[in-house]
Amino acid sequence: MARSLKLGMLVSADPNLELARSGELEGVGIVEAGEWKEKSVRTPPMAASKGGLGGGGAGGGKAASKPTVHIWVVIACLGLLAWFLLALGFFADVVRRSPYSSAITQHLQTKTWRRANPAEIDCGVVGVEGKFIPKDQQYHPLTEKGNRVGKSCRSRYEQHCLWKSSNFRPTAEFLGVLRSYEEHHSRCVEGHDLQTALDQGSAPKDCQYLIWNDLDGKGNQLVSLVSAFVYALLTRRVLLITREAQLQHLLCEPFPSSSWVVPEEVPHVRHRAKEARHGTFYARALNETAQGRPVTAPKHLVCFLSNLQKPDDLRFFCPGEQKLLEKVPWLFFWSNQYSVPGLYFVPGFRAKLNAWFPDRAVFLHAGRYLLSPRDEIWLRVMRIYTAHMAPADRRVGIQIRAWSNEYKPIITRHILSCAWFSGLLPNVSSARGANSTSSSLEDDDMATPVEDDVANRDAEDFSAARAGERVSVVLTSLRREYAEGVAEAFAEGRTEARQTVTVLSPSAEGEQRTGRMSHERKAIADMWLLSFADDLISTPRSTFGYVAHGLAGIRPIVFNRYGLDPDTVPDPPCLRTNVPGPCFIDHPHQMSCPLDGPAFDIGDSATALPEVRHCLLQWGVGVFEGVD
Repeated sequence: MARSLKLGMLVSADPNLELARSGELEGVGIVEAGEWKEKSVRTPPMAASKGGLGGGGAGGGKAASKPTVHIWVVIACLGLLAWFLLALGFFADVVRRSPYSSAITQHLQTKTWRRANPAEIDCGVVGVEGKFIPKDQQYHPLTEKGNRVGKSCRSRYEQHCLWKSSNFRPTAEFLGVLRSYEEHHSRCVEGHDLQTALDQGSAPKDCQYLIWNDLDGKGNQLVSLVSAFVYALLTRRVLLITREAQLQHLLCEPFPSSSWVVPEEVPHVRHRAKEARHGTFYARALNETAQGRPVTAPKHLVCFLSNLQKPDDLRFFCPGEQKLLEKVPWLFFWSNQYSVPGLYFVPGFRAKLNAWFPDRAVFLHAGRYLLSPRDEIWLRVMRIYTAHMAPADRRVGIQIRAWSNEYKPIITRHILSCAWFSGLLPNVSSARGANSTSSSLEDDDMATPVEDDVANRDAEDFSAARAGERVSVVLTSLRREYAEGVAEAFAEGRTEARQTVTVLSPSAEGEQRTGRMSHERKAIADMWLLSFADDLISTPRSTFGYVAHGLAGIRPIVFNRYGLDPDTVPDPPCLRTNVPGPCFIDHPHQMSCPLDGPAFDIGDSATALPEVRHCLLQWGVGVFEGVD
């Protein structure tokens, strides 16, 4: 369209003259104010015989004087060309001598590289200018011509532009595993009667299945879903999700050629209800092995990994148990936890995980591939991000999980103490005079918060370099009072180093409404908005927070003794934790693996392997990135 506009401007300047010279165009479309208009341009009848070099209408009778005129025109053009070449040489010399010459050269090289590589993602589409994601870093690659796969799911490509962490890049090995898995998933799903296969406990050649089912809230569901996907990659199983979870209404299909939703006709509910749990199978296998009898594997089995699991269920992380499960064609995965840290205890899994994720950011890479909000949710995310987060110099996320519906003022005090202690927000407790700065967004209501200027306590607590910066705070909680309390605190103090702070509460549902679609959409949007922050304060043991900082690749600042002191804020109020990903809360520890021998017994999970550590200020263990 830009080309047409340029043509339209040229023609509209003098259409009769320019088009008549060509003698070819008739009925040319001219662009004026964005619309096409037809204009007929014809060569006058006498132009060919009387026009000479001059051509064209009334001037044809004076052809004898034209050659002299044209000679002077040529001389003038040559003079202009010489002047242009001299000016160009002078400009090139200035650029060469300029201290910015290297930057200019790099910019030109970048432009050339972009033209030569149309398959890169240009983050300018979401307002992040100058950031490009080349094909070898794309979880879902563009086509060679730079086109997206599929017409929907904008977040699949755009969300990667908004995550701030640049240290985590997918390895070629992991991207190769993803491409291989996509082909395998399509081959084992498309064109097969899965209903009959499940009923009979059979499977197509080289195909085995892992059916994931939801437990508890959305945070629990997403961390367990990513765990199931990683386990499916390790065991070459095909991951399918149940329709009852309704994730198909919240997340895009991750695999390009086939669906991950269990077909409607597959009676997975009946099988899931009647089949034995893998812990029971493990106990039977141990008994049969002790008696010298061969172990017969069932055709269907339930893997149950939740806070309600039994001791035998945790033997899922023993190498011998995994050898038994290799013979089961259909596994049902029930979990509300992030169980990836436990997979490191299986030597074969550990080797693959370390090859795929040398940075140990398993949740980040697997989650960024698998989890992409649907367009209607992504539209909400982008509206809020563009209006309230993008204009800021610094973005701070605060995630508050209240396990009761009652508002507790002590938690507001804990939030403020932590924000000041960590240096993410200025301490404004010693002066007076600023306005409140809070807003909430209900449904699609994009209320604009009022910004107010606040300042820090003194130069020691908040550096002068941050004076005048704009800070956007996104605080997610079921109770809006926490965002209001933080905003009101900034109305109490002002000192010399002025700042602009905006406190935004994207949603405040009052109570958790798992299963209600409007509630679920807001929950997904809130998690993603938090993950786009530059730094995070998070509630311990909250899977909602796990998803946010896990996708962001941030080791969050975690509240100390959160909710345990009803009247006082602990000292220190918070500390930065030691793992960027989610924690496996009910993890295996002090556990034997009888099928494998004493060498594989799991004592203290946090000291058995270098990849696994206790999560600081939180329950459970996490995948340790190797940086204290």
